[in-house]
Amino acid sequence: MRVQIRYGVDLEDIPKEVAALMTKAQNILYATDRAFLECTTELTKSEGEVNFFNVQGCVVEAREALAKADMLLSDSFAIL
Repeated sequence: MRVQIRYGVDLEDIPKEVAALMTKAQNILYATDRAFLECTTELTKSEGEVNFFNVQGCVVEAREALAKADMLLSDSFAIL
């Protein structure tokens, strides 16, 4: 569940606040790389050994992480 939090900061602190949000987004994107690696590793197995349920799970994980990063970037953009 997503909620909005409102608070005030000094104008000169805005870059620091936005940088913190963007750092969170960046960390999420780095973690997403693991999900992509798991998917591609699973898909390159020999025929009959590929577990498509695992691949679907990796895809879902990656999409959820990308959505979180996108929300953080959207918040950053709105603040700027």
